[in-house]
Amino acid sequence: TLDDHHIKENDTIRLNLQIRGGKPIILLYDNEQKEDQEVNVKLRLNDAMNIGATYPSPSTVNERDISKKEYEWKGKYSSNGNDDCCKVTIKGKKYDYLFWEGPCMKDDQFKGNVIGIKEDDFEEELDKLLEKLGLNERERNDFIVYWLTKLSGRKGHKVTICDEVYDNEIAQLEVNGFEQYLRVMLKFEEISNEELNELPSVDSVGQTVRPTGKYVVEGGAILA
Repeated sequence: TLDDHHIKENDTIRLNLQIRGGKPIILLYDNEQKEDQEVNVKLRLNDAMNIGATYPSPSTVNERDISKKEYEWKGKYSSNGNDDCCKVTIKGKKYDYLFWEGPCMKDDQFKGNVIGIKEDDFEEELDKLLEKLGLNERERNDFIVYWLTKLSGRKGHKVTICDEVYDNEIAQLEVNGFEQYLRVMLKFEEISNEELNELPSVDSVGQTVRPTGKYVVEGGAILA
């Protein structure tokens, strides 16, 4: 009750609302057949984002400096040499991808190209956007299924396609032995129909060329 927290009549209650960053997943691809290759995945976060849920759990390298938090997954990966993502083995268990999410502390740092999507066209237009950004069918399906219920009921969607600030400052990602990265981070904001009419559509977004050979894919979003 309020009494338990020594809150009295006419006291002011300040709510600290945190924006959630959801389901950035890290997938590894290698078009050569390989078994039990050593892999080390490092994630460095600045003060715009904190770590939250993870699976599997990474090791904490540094949390003392909130502007340079660092986590890592150590294991091995195997590839069947086709278009399937690699299997990552950590502590004897196999995973299709590495998962992390957490509260967004400074959503104003998530900047980039902005478009608008109508609620009635959301599924189709989001799929079209993710395809333009380079994600394959399975990655798009996973993304849409996760976000669909969280974004339903909004009048319109202002979507920011985050730029290199996310890659180079907010959430630096390093995977040893992998030099190509495809990272997709979106910021969703609810807007009115009037505001929606002033924004460009998905058709204005250029086509991203997906890497080939040996590369890393990450996809996620935040709600603002």
